[in-house]
Amino acid sequence: MKLIFIFLILFFFVSCKNIESKELIGSWKMRDVVDETGKNASEKATFYKGDSLIIEMFANRKLIEKQNWRYKFDTVSKIIHIGAGKKGRFEFDLKVLKLTNSEMELQNTMQPKSIRYIRTE
Repeated sequence: MKLIFIFLILFFFVSCKNIESKELIGSWKMRDVVDETGKNASEKATFYKGDSLIIEMFANRKLIEKQNWRYKFDTVSKIIHIGAGKKGRFEFDLKVLKLTNSEMELQNTMQPKSIRYIRTE
């Protein structure tokens, strides 16, 4: 499940013409989840003001894992830099392809496929 999560978060960047950092703040649910576990898996990412990001993974609607991350959003380059806290431990960049009040599409800068998200509660 961790590998699926890491793979999915790697595609987490979206590119827009006029992106504002405040549009990123809030909770986002992965729209096109590939569930190979058969356990109704889903993922939710919540961006907070400042630099905090919490990723929650669910199976059969039960929380199975929660991860704390830090992020920096460069609205000019449309890149979200994500790290686990300690520099160099685990970091990656996501390109924002689309960011509106209700939808977000991200792409890991090292991968060709993008991942779509919808705003959630």
